[in-house]
Amino acid sequence: MGKFRDGMPVTGGAVTLILATIDRIKTILDGLEELKREPPGDDADLIGQLAEMAAAAQMQLVQPRSQEPASCEQSAMQTGAESVEVKAAGATDARPASHALRVSIDTLDQLMTMVSELVLTRNQLFEVLRRHDDSEFKVPLQRLSNVTTEVQQAVMTTRMQPIGNAWQKLTRIVRDLALELGKDIELQMHGADTELDRQVLDLVKDPLTHLVRNCADHGIESPAERSAVGKARKGTIRLSAYRQGGYIVIEISDDGRGLDAARIRTKAVEAGLVNEVDMANQGRRSRSCQRS
Repeated sequence: MGKFRDGMPVTGGAVTLILATIDRIKTILDGLEELKREPPGDDADLIGQLAEMAAAAQMQLVQPRSQEPASCEQSAMQTGAESVEVKAAGATDARPASHALRVSIDTLDQLMTMVSELVLTRNQLFEVLRRHDDSEFKVPLQRLSNVTTEVQQAVMTTRMQPIGNAWQKLTRIVRDLALELGKDIELQMHGADTELDRQVLDLVKDPLTHLVRNCADHGIESPAERSAVGKARKGTIRLSAYRQGGYIVIEISDDGRGLDAARIRTKAVEAGLVNEVDMANQGRRSRSCQRS
């Protein structure tokens, strides 16, 4: 990574190698956690590839120095002035660190359970209050109800997470699929800051991943096929999330050829999910609906 900061050009092969290194480190850490010792294996192949990339980067960074001393001094003075300006700008733009606290999910779940019990108790008290219209507890109970509602909303807010957390791995998945399938795919994300409840977010992660893989695998054509029909060689998968009324809408679209309905029907019949008679009846119903 230091070579990239020093000016080494970022290429697709270099990014692939860095990602492979990160995957290898994760595998080693998982092995350490499970076996309590370093897992067996040899990383010489990966180390050799990293060494070759670093050597190639070093050759690219070495450039002849043909400047005169006077120009070097002038350049040094300019560099010093620039560094002062950068530091001053950094000092001006300094912002206080955000206040945050890590809380375990179990603690949040327990808190949500307690709030639910509090809401039920509040409702029971109101039921008792309805039998005594002139009760002196009417005003305190109303205040208790308002505070309970505020606590419930605050606890539910702590369980909300940006949907972008579920999208983090999709960029890597699309990149790996594009390399595997020989396609050029761009993943666009819009509305990543839209918030969902943590449990809902966990439920939609796998379906989102499956849909995006389908777009990359079956929807987006190869660069040659796209060029043949007048499309840009690079395909696009678009993820969008936004609020509409009281719902969160998640849309996944691509600019590919779409799914082949006839092929899907054939696969469904071969897998035994439906029979040919049902598929034929469904096709007739679809055509009649389109005519009407």
